[in-house]
Amino acid sequence: MSVQVNTYVLCGVKLPFSECDDDAAFEKLEPYLDSAFKGIHHHNGLCVIDDGMNGNYTFIGRVLAKTQNYEHFNEPVSPDISNLEKELIANLISAQFCIEKPDVKVWVFSHYR
Repeated sequence: MSVQVNTYVLCGVKLPFSECDDDAAFEKLEPYLDSAFKGIHHHNGLCVIDDGMNGNYTFIGRVLAKTQNYEHFNEPVSPDISNLEKELIANLISAQFCIEKPDVKVWVFSHYR
C-alpha cells in the first residue's frame, strides 16, 4: 500500500469524521473531494479533505495553499484572508452543507491518504 501526503492551508471548518462517514454523506461530499496528485480542487467554491485513512477529521472550506505530493512549502506561508472572505466561506459552508453558524478558522495540516 502506498501513502500520499500533502500539506494544506485551508480556511473552513473541521468536523469529526464520524459526522460524514456513511454512504449518503459520501455521495454528497464526493464532488468536493481533493486529490493528492492534482492541483487545488474546489467545487462550488469549496473543497473537502477527509481522513479516510485514520478517521480523525473532515475539513470543509477553501484551500489557500497546498503542497505537491510528498513535498513541503519551500517558503513560509502567510495567508491574508479578510473577515469578509471568512464570512463568504462560512455562508457557502452553511448553504451547501446545512451547518448553522460554522466556526470558520484558518487551518494548517498534513493530510495522508
